[in-house]
Amino acid sequence: VVTHGLSPEDYGIYTAAITAFTTLSYLASFGLEEAATIWVPRALTEMGRAQASSVIRRLLGTRFLFLLATCAAMLFLFPVLPGWLRQLNIPGADGLAIALGDVSIQRHLLPLAFYLLGNGFVLLLFAIFTSLLRTRVILAVSGCSQAANLALAWVFLRLGWGVDGAIWALGIVS
Repeated sequence: VVTHGLSPEDYGIYTAAITAFTTLSYLASFGLEEAATIWVPRALTEMGRAQASSVIRRLLGTRFLFLLATCAAMLFLFPVLPGWLRQLNIPGADGLAIALGDVSIQRHLLPLAFYLLGNGFVLLLFAIFTSLLRTRVILAVSGCSQAANLALAWVFLRLGWGVDGAIWALGIVS
């Protein structure tokens, strides 16, 4: 839907923005999905539902803090970071400044931050549901969200929202 709904130039911008999103989502994850798959079942079997619920709340709270910090960095530091990097005499700083200062990333920071926020919570919830062996829920939610992604992206692209519309569709469904 996105490939056919965007011009080749806009699709290149979309892929650059999604690549930046993927990198940031790895930074924001901080290994909490792996922690969920280990600590939630352990707490449930060794100490009961109350302790497992406590672990889940702490994981979600920690994820919220990391996502909040990452989204704030995206929205407030990314516009000025390329200028700061250009002033450093560190090998590779200029290349990173060019990549971060790319218009394709700078113009789409708000929808990317919104997508990062939603996706970060969804991935942790999926890890928690997997650790509790609730894979049917994940299958149903994933299938419905993929259908919603396609439909919403199609609508937003038909409305002429371009790259932002495609990214907003992903973020809204997350």
